[in-house]
Amino acid sequence: MNHIAKKSLGNQPRLQILKGFTIDISILLYFLFWDIVCVSRVEDNKHHRQIGSRKSSLVRGRMIGFAWNVGHGLTCKVLTDNTQRIICRSQLPQMLKTK
Repeated sequence: MNHIAKKSLGNQPRLQILKGFTIDISILLYFLFWDIVCVSRVEDNKHHRQIGSRKSSLVRGRMIGFAWNVGHGLTCKVLTDNTQRIICRSQLPQMLKTK
């Protein structure tokens, strides 16, 4: 809601008034709530891109929001399918949107 322009604020978003500069909304256009995504594992020290590893370094999850207080402005929160834990990922090129 802080990214939506308000008529009472001169058609400017609340965060733009608060921070004094134009807010980047590109993150809002990339993923929707509950989209299926693939991200790198939380703990993959043993299996990270090793030849012959049977365990993938990617795990499926659901996009549940944006981590405004973790990482940079494009950090996403993902609920993993296998552990049901919320993890934050900031590397968008590793996130694959599937439908």
